Amino acid sequence: MSCCCTKTLNLCMTPVCGYLVIEKVAEGVSGSGEENEYQLVIDFLQTQITLTEAQIEGENIQFDISALNENFEYTGKIYDANGDLVTITIGEDEFDCVKFKTVVNVSY
Repeated sequence: MSCCCTKTLNLCMTPVCGYLVIEKVAEGVSGSGEENEYQLVIDFLQTQITLTEAQIEGENIQFDISALNENFEYTGKIYDANGDLVTITIGEDEFDCVKFKTVVNVSY
């Protein structure tokens, strides 16, 4: 998938036991404040993994990544319920892909 990306947002390291939070506000179904299912489609060793998560309008987009392998760098795209690509704009830059590395979070 990374070859299909125009510009990739690097989200750096994310603990594998938790959520990947995207700094983009989710849109609801026709502005009603309802949930809207978003998909994160990522590559893992030449296999495509799709994570589907209900998003609440007005809150940042997030995906549960607790089932993903640790210490691996993933690249993927986010799609809304209509199957439209979700882009993330930071300043004047528009990103069509996200990249993150899962890490183990140890607390003592």
